[in-house]
Amino acid sequence: MIKATKTDYPLVIQILSSAFRDNQSVNYIVRQDQNCDKRIENLIAYSIKVCAKFGEIFLSDDQKACALILYPDRKKTTVQSLFWDINLIATCTGIKNVQRTIDREAKIKQRHPDSPFVHLWYIGVSAADQGKGIGTKLLDQILNWADSHNRPVYLETSTESNIPFYRKAGFKIFDQLDLSYRLYFLCNKHAQNSMETDSLSSRSDINQSDRIQSSPVSSATASSATASSAIVSSTIAESTITKSAIAESN
Repeated sequence: MIKATKTDYPLVIQILSSAFRDNQSVNYIVRQDQNCDKRIENLIAYSIKVCAKFGEIFLSDDQKACALILYPDRKKTTVQSLFWDINLIATCTGIKNVQRTIDREAKIKQRHPDSPFVHLWYIGVSAADQGKGIGTKLLDQILNWADSHNRPVYLETSTESNIPFYRKAGFKIFDQLDLSYRLYFLCNKHAQNSMETDSLSSRSDINQSDRIQSSPVSSATASSATASSAIVSSTIAESTITKSAIAESN
């Protein structure tokens, strides 16, 4: 795969707007009227700007498939991004869809981890080249690339027929959201391993807390340790004051 440049953006818009024209998740936020196709193109153009600033844009080597990658931990609100958002409302969603778009994005964010990850925002193959393994190859390359950067991969899909495609690549459904359609949340093996580690860590913390609370000896030890810590802190503070006084007197 290759990183797309500005000269590739029209091709990326063409591939993704065609691939997502009938997508439920896209049409949930795009104003539905006679200009719907153009509005979807505007949505993809907006997404390209965001990913160019806060992520990556990839093309397959044969330029028949592409993907938009976002790093949520790097995404920031700037004057420029606010302008993009306002333009998106005017050219894509319309005023009426703003609130439900915001509500949906908030619910999606709640299901994402706090730690850094790769958000596979869009991946699509040109209509004439679907079913040839091009999308599978690009997805595999993205997963390898994400692993090399030690980042798990998360994505959402509203197309149930795509779920076997993602499962074959090692993704697993970990949540879902019911809107006027069903949105599935998936993560790759790297993320699943992280979830298992976090779960084990949480259980360990809970068990440790239970042991401390249920054991008088442990409680006494903990209290003693706290007192010792306070004494050490006090000693350190006194040393600091003494050094400061010496410095001033010199």
